[in-house]
Amino acid sequence: GNWLAVMLLLEFKSIKMSFLLWFMYFFTTQTNMLNMAMQADFISTRYAENEAKTMSQHLEHVSIHKCLAFDIPKIVMESSELELIADSLAVIPRKETSTPLLFGTVTDFAPNGKTPSTLHVHANMNARLLTTEDSGDTWTQVGHAVPNCGLGLPHCNIVNISFSGPLLPCNNTAVCGNEESSQNMVFDFGLLQWMARTTGLGPTLSSPYVGLHTSTDDGGVHSTIVNKTISINNIPKQLSLGGCARGIDQSPLRVSACNYIIVDNFFYLPVAAFFPSPSDSVCYNHKSTLILIKSRVSDGLHWEYVSTIATPNMLPNSREGPNECGIIDLGNDIFTVIFRQSEPQSQNKKEFYNARYRQVYSRDSGKTWSTLVAMATTSGEDMLSVQPRVTTLATAGNSEKTHFLLGGRPGLHLWSSSDILAANWTHDSNIAHIHNELITKNSSDFDTRMLFSNDFINSTFGVLENHGAQMIKINSSTLLLYYDRSQWSRPPSDGEKNFVFAMKVTIKNC
Repeated sequence: GNWLAVMLLLEFKSIKMSFLLWFMYFFTTQTNMLNMAMQADFISTRYAENEAKTMSQHLEHVSIHKCLAFDIPKIVMESSELELIADSLAVIPRKETSTPLLFGTVTDFAPNGKTPSTLHVHANMNARLLTTEDSGDTWTQVGHAVPNCGLGLPHCNIVNISFSGPLLPCNNTAVCGNEESSQNMVFDFGLLQWMARTTGLGPTLSSPYVGLHTSTDDGGVHSTIVNKTISINNIPKQLSLGGCARGIDQSPLRVSACNYIIVDNFFYLPVAAFFPSPSDSVCYNHKSTLILIKSRVSDGLHWEYVSTIATPNMLPNSREGPNECGIIDLGNDIFTVIFRQSEPQSQNKKEFYNARYRQVYSRDSGKTWSTLVAMATTSGEDMLSVQPRVTTLATAGNSEKTHFLLGGRPGLHLWSSSDILAANWTHDSNIAHIHNELITKNSSDFDTRMLFSNDFINSTFGVLENHGAQMIKINSSTLLLYYDRSQWSRPPSDGEKNFVFAMKVTIKNC
């Protein structure tokens, strides 16, 4: 009897356990199904939100947790008669607001019929001067520079000198002092922009005046001459005689080739200079050298030679020598410079490799430099070849930095590197592709002439639909791209049309 009672008790417990297990399984299943439904609803909502965002933005992951958001391109200027080149872009600070005045130039064929060919022949350029007070959404033309004045006139091409760069902040410098109004001013290098109009080839180069540029209350720019001498001193050897093909106005110095940085209360600026070759060929066979100059921020008028960054004899296959460049301050006395030195002459792989940007490093604030590195993405794609523009951003509330390099020809690209030394470039944003996508998605009546061709998007050699591209940082997490979609070195014809665009890009957590 006792055994029977035990067996019945065990059977009852078994049934109870089975019921309990079944109940737990049912509850878990229903909970999972509910969670899946909630998750699906969340994903659907999130997808709808993202879809709505991507109607006005293009999103790309540049790392696991960081995304780039590209806004719809805004038209800066358009013309069915003029060649339009996105020539230069600069910031003029404004004390009364945290939003700076952005100043851009657009050049086209000069009245004498010569093309400005980006920055090479500014003496003949025909520039439209534009400003934006809302970080690139709307633009206003504030001037039109038609110089055509004779060589040697004391104030020839003042406007051209003013806006071909670099434009440096004027507050607390020897140029402007610390007057309240100087917080709205920038200054340039005066006649040192135009070495063909000065005498002497070194070791000291100077201009008797600088250009001073002030943002006005109505969103314009007022420019004037300040009779203060600006000089570059202790250049290691005299510059070359003759017409240097890639020098501004064919002069042997090009101060507008690169951007400047401010480190430890010094301005640092790479400059393209043409020195004689060992065989005394003109302008070292028209190949330039990159040198670094600096000035105390409290000065700005007296610049000293620091070092030679790169020379033509370091690049036996280079057609141009080191010239256009971007310099980045990586911290801890480390600088890196990325520079142009050739353009490809065909679709040949060797041509593309030889035309890659070169990158160098300094670990002692620019006194000495490393060997040159030919640049490629981490996936092995060539990074080339003209007008390298650089900046660094960080996501809001995050100190982790991402470096950016804008360049191309063929094509137009924005490369990204989250590497602390900007050595590993892991992401390539195809600007022409993004541009086309945003325009076609957001305008039912867009002009097809705004679009880049598939061949240009695919970086096909010889497909020239962009002449100039600039990049500038608006704030710690946003940059502005400024670029043209244009015919090459000629006005449009037979129904063609040229455009200059501005596109905001923001880095954010995603």
